Amino acid sequence: MVNIRTMDESSIRPMITSSCNSGKLLAVGCSYTFGAECDNNETWPSILAEKLNMDCVNLGQKGVGNECIYSKTLDAITTEDYDLVVIMWTEFMRTDWLRYNEKSQREQWSSLHFPMDGIMRNPNPWQNDVMNVLFQNDLDDSKHQIDRFMRFVYSIQEIANMKNIKLFQTMGTWPCAWARTDDYSTLLIDSIYFDKIQKFIGWPIFPALGGFNSDTLLDGKQEKWWDWRDPEPDHIARRILYRISLDDTHPNPLGYKIIAENLYKEIINDK
Repeated sequence: MVNIRTMDESSIRPMITSSCNSGKLLAVGCSYTFGAECDNNETWPSILAEKLNMDCVNLGQKGVGNECIYSKTLDAITTEDYDLVVIMWTEFMRTDWLRYNEKSQREQWSSLHFPMDGIMRNPNPWQNDVMNVLFQNDLDDSKHQIDRFMRFVYSIQEIANMKNIKLFQTMGTWPCAWARTDDYSTLLIDSIYFDKIQKFIGWPIFPALGGFNSDTLLDGKQEKWWDWRDPEPDHIARRILYRISLDDTHPNPLGYKIIAENLYKEIINDK
């Protein structure tokens, strides 16, 4: 099923200030950054900021894709000064639109979600129409998704370097359809930007390439992503330990603590 998700006021996190301020942290991403089903102080941006004694601005938004994440980051670093920026990217397959909301009288991001396993479940007719247009016109091409993602990653890196901003990037969710991991891995390696990426924690994202993302970090499986349907007892135990539930894959407060500690270690050890 395709899901259209639009931000509302409940999707905005208030800034957290530090009593012993040593700068301001900007965090941008999807629900993995916003902290779905968690309090503000339980999210990885808040935990990381506390460990670094920094104020925290969390621009994570539920359900958005990488175009929104890129755009919100670029707008933020253009209009304000930050001492540290951490971007947590999301699935390659999400598509974003910025549209004007008549009710709120402001622009809002909306995102189109595609099923990670390729199976549409109980779709509405208009959702079928949208998917058919994209698929029939090769607008959901995996190479296009990788090219788009790599341009976002490389260009925000170079903009940050130009502006002398300390930037780290990482991947939150498992980034693609499970059955197409090998195809996406090959496309990632073949990208003209592949060898130019710097300070990307977990690069190059896929365990088979020697990288990791937040999902593999929490699930402890380095060969492949673990499907929630996997009945292996150790997987179920880890999923219960670090996720909201077996059905809800978002990290719980303990999961966010693991993610924050990993980011903190990489950041303070950076030369």
